[in-house]
Amino acid sequence: QVSLGVAAFTGVMVHMVYSIISGAIFALIIAAVRPFHSTKSAIILTASGLGLLMWLINFYLIAPALGWVWFPEEASQFWQGFVAHTFFYGGVVGWYLAAKRGVR
Repeated sequence: QVSLGVAAFTGVMVHMVYSIISGAIFALIIAAVRPFHSTKSAIILTASGLGLLMWLINFYLIAPALGWVWFPEEASQFWQGFVAHTFFYGGVVGWYLAAKRGVR
């Protein structure tokens, strides 16, 4: 058993690395596929789709593969899953990328 501090630190670090890698992959995809970066709304919608895909992969493939079978069962699938990943991660990443690229 580990302390709450160690568990929290480990969770934050894993989450940050996963988000950074996913964001970098997303930026490469956006740059490579013209329709995905033609307008601000296209970037935000594509990023939201990535957030949704990340939620599905994280909760239903990665967590069970690592033995965290409780993870999809204990977390709110609507708020912590769909809403958080699609809008608060994907939407924000898309908005940020569109702003950094100067896309209107």
